[in-house]
Amino acid sequence: MRKLVSLLVALAMLLSILPIAVAGADETKELVTLESLSTYPTTCTPEEARSMAMWADFDAMFAKYGVKIEFTYVDSDQYSTVLLARIASDQMPNIFVASSLNSANCINLVQQGKILAVDDALQYSDGTAVYALSEEGYMYPCRLKDTFEDGKLWYLGQDSMLPSVYRTDDNFRWNCVTSNLYSMKVRQDWLDALNMEMPTTLEGFFDMLVAFRENDMNGNGVADERMVIPTGSCKTTWGGCFDNGVTGWFGLANYVFQLNRVTKKAEVPFLQEGFVPYMQFLRDCVNAGVLYISDSVGKNDTSLTSLLAENVASAFFQRADIDWAGTPEDATYALLGKIQAVEGIEPVMDGSVGQKAWDLRGFSYDTDPKAAAGYLDVVCSIDWSVFWNLGVEGKSFEVLETGIHKFTAPTDKAEWVAYGYTTGENLLGGDGRLNRTSLSAVYDTYNGGNLYWNSYDAFTSSEYFTEYWLPNKAEHLQKNILTWVELAKSMQMYNMNGDLTMIAPMLTLEEAEVLDFYQTDLYTAMDELFANLLSGTWDLANYDSYVQQLYDYGLQEVWDVAQARYDRISW
Repeated sequence: MRKLVSLLVALAMLLSILPIAVAGADETKELVTLESLSTYPTTCTPEEARSMAMWADFDAMFAKYGVKIEFTYVDSDQYSTVLLARIASDQMPNIFVASSLNSANCINLVQQGKILAVDDALQYSDGTAVYALSEEGYMYPCRLKDTFEDGKLWYLGQDSMLPSVYRTDDNFRWNCVTSNLYSMKVRQDWLDALNMEMPTTLEGFFDMLVAFRENDMNGNGVADERMVIPTGSCKTTWGGCFDNGVTGWFGLANYVFQLNRVTKKAEVPFLQEGFVPYMQFLRDCVNAGVLYISDSVGKNDTSLTSLLAENVASAFFQRADIDWAGTPEDATYALLGKIQAVEGIEPVMDGSVGQKAWDLRGFSYDTDPKAAAGYLDVVCSIDWSVFWNLGVEGKSFEVLETGIHKFTAPTDKAEWVAYGYTTGENLLGGDGRLNRTSLSAVYDTYNGGNLYWNSYDAFTSSEYFTEYWLPNKAEHLQKNILTWVELAKSMQMYNMNGDLTMIAPMLTLEEAEVLDFYQTDLYTAMDELFANLLSGTWDLANYDSYVQQLYDYGLQEVWDVAQARYDRISW
């Protein structure tokens, strides 16, 4: 095995110095090979991808800039190990996923001169990447998020700009309005069968859950109708134990150290006023049999799909605009309205920041800066975003007269492999290979109008919403979407994703060392606290002593780092 890895490394290094000609490119032009260390594709095999006609389109995009991308694949669970080994042996890949490393390692690579700065490569850009990463550009969040304390951009993140409303009444800024419209959903058809109204209070919601269970609404003879929400780890940026919709009724943040967009402060749900009553409510649900600790279902988890298919989910956290996969036939899920769980605590909700950056890709120090600039000019372009999300015009998508890009290729894997065209994301195997961008609000228009608005009312009265986006939804989903919009107008507070990953500026070395010292033990203690309170093993009456234990594990130190990063945001 070691001989094989060594052979692959040697071969990759040899290829990087050989001139390569690509069909469709200038046959006399020498291409510089950039090796990308990548995880194995999750959508199709490398052999299947290279057999598809659109692989030539992929090659041609980079060949135009004198670049050839060569992939070296490793198993996903071995990626960081292989990357660290190659760094140690001074055989770094030209392009690598820096976010697979911890923050201290990323900073050390900068200080040790092991990587080529993005800004140093940009001097050779044809202007595409320079503009995209400028203050006026559509990838500016990458610069805001990933600029190091020396003022240079060393790593390039993923970027997203989706149809959004610009908030002017708080600090949320761009708020996506066509994706990640999450809130708690309940079985409307079961409510109708019991002649019950949609609950508007916490007590009413609890009584609904109990009624569904006691009346065996799925008819299987088992009292298994229940709310399914995540109850696992709090150290996550998607679907953790606070990311479930119910927390917002108690005024809680949906992640630990999440940014409050009114106060600009980092919030810790364990310390917020509504935490103890929130935990008491969950325990009441467990004791009543309408919440199973063993479920621990995160949003979009495959286990959620299974539970929906089993027809046991009476309430769950999901998007307003879709019925998630596995929904039983004839089941209707309706979005809940505003629920205030505790008197004096205003309920809040979360939504997706419409313009954001995440993850990091880096260049090795010995990468040809002109080739790196070519790579940047491709992956920072609108054409790359279109390719990644839709594929090739005339083959896998068409541009409608309205300006909307419409995907037209097969969606079944066997069919699109045989057809030869699909999305670039399918071709390359999903997240983790090259920089991806999702810039639909940049390349899509509707009858000449941009897909961003200055208020929710402007969005819901726009031609795009009334003529294009809403009409193709089922009637109950249309109602859900409008319910979500009304909630968002007054309750929007937190980002759908963890802000420390999505928008917080790059750590300093000192901050990274603090996290490296405290973070693992602190999050373990937090998870143990949540689990023991939920199960009833620990008494809520002793909660103050449990909080003190969190401080003993470095809560204040880690909290200070999170706040310092938020303080560096250019508001």
